[in-house]
Amino acid sequence: MATGFGMMTGRRKTQSFRKTGSAAGTKRVLKRNEGRESNMAYSEDFNKAERIAAAAHTGAVDKSGKPYIEHPERVAAWVKEPREKVVAWLHDVVEDTDFTLADIEREFGPETAAAVNAITHRKDEPWADYLMRVKSNEVARTVKIADLIDNSNLSRLTEVRPKDVKRQAKYNRALYFLMNVE
Repeated sequence: MATGFGMMTGRRKTQSFRKTGSAAGTKRVLKRNEGRESNMAYSEDFNKAERIAAAAHTGAVDKSGKPYIEHPERVAAWVKEPREKVVAWLHDVVEDTDFTLADIEREFGPETAAAVNAITHRKDEPWADYLMRVKSNEVARTVKIADLIDNSNLSRLTEVRPKDVKRQAKYNRALYFLMNVE
């Protein structure tokens, strides 16, 4: 990443998502923001986060073959606080693309970068360690709960396989852990 999100390539780091030539979901997200007044810093951050996510996930599709950008869009719809919405749009950007935490901090500041850092799962990181880090940051915890709810929705899959049910059970255990704050 050279200088800011304008230099992003949109290339994904992982091969877990298939590519497609269609950018319909990305265009829909970007089109929705045209002409919107941005008179608050939050609106600017929200719009910027949405644009970064759309650019980063261009051409990526989810397990059901739909544009991947629809996932962060749904997660952002689940949460209510301004910073949570920004982090919801960005929650998979560092994990799945060439965008870095330094890029996030430069574009959004240290608080947002800390939340994105907390929600970013590292390669070979034990799931329990990851969930502990997520739980330690309130914004990341809230966004991860919304992320898990969306990822647990098996109705979006064309075919539900045993591995999908197993993944759903894992996510349900994680939800229980994250929702029980002492």
